[in-house]
Formats: sequence, structure tokens, C-alpha cells
Amino acid sequence: MRSSLTVADLNLAVLNAQYAVRGEHAIKAEDLRNKLELGQQQACSRP
Repeated sequence: MRSSLTVADLNLAVLNAQYAVRGEHAIKAEDLRNKLELGQQQACSRP
């Protein structure tokens, strides 16, 4: 009986899984990234 899990034991779907960030902050960050790539200036403020 084997007592440890190895990479060979894992399903390929688990090995190929990728982390996906979702939600309001991720959407806003992607929007800002796209604007910066287009050369649009963004105002920065500190709370």
C-alpha cells in the first residue's frame, strides 16, 4: 500500500488547471492595464 501521492497519480485536468482571478478588482485592473498599454495617462491618488 502506497502512503504518498505523486504527480503520476494526479488527473491531467488537475495538472493543467490554471488559477483565474475573477471579480470587480480583477476587471478594474485589466481595464487599467489596457488603458496604460494604449498610452492613456491615469490619475493616481492616495486615500
